[in-house]
Amino acid sequence: MPSEPTIGDLLKQRVSDYAVMFGSEQGKRILEEWRISVGERSSHTPGDPYQTAFKEGERSSYLRVLYYLKLAKNPRRMAQLLEENPTQEEI
Repeated sequence: MPSEPTIGDLLKQRVSDYAVMFGSEQGKRILEEWRISVGERSSHTPGDPYQTAFKEGERSSYLRVLYYLKLAKNPRRMAQLLEENPTQEEI
């Protein structure tokens, strides 16, 4: 019976998956379109907290992808993160 993957294994796999997906030409085009549509605008919609929350959710997803792509380029930071003993929800 195979053992459960460690948090480190899960993080490394996730970072690798994001790097492969968004490192392709198609992924780069999608990421650029996403950057233009949500990454460079404010989430705030005056007078509409629901729209603000919706926009922030979109932006948060984009920022999460960028986070994993940055980890892929910085193995030292990934090692530091793993030393902090994150939970699966935190990675």
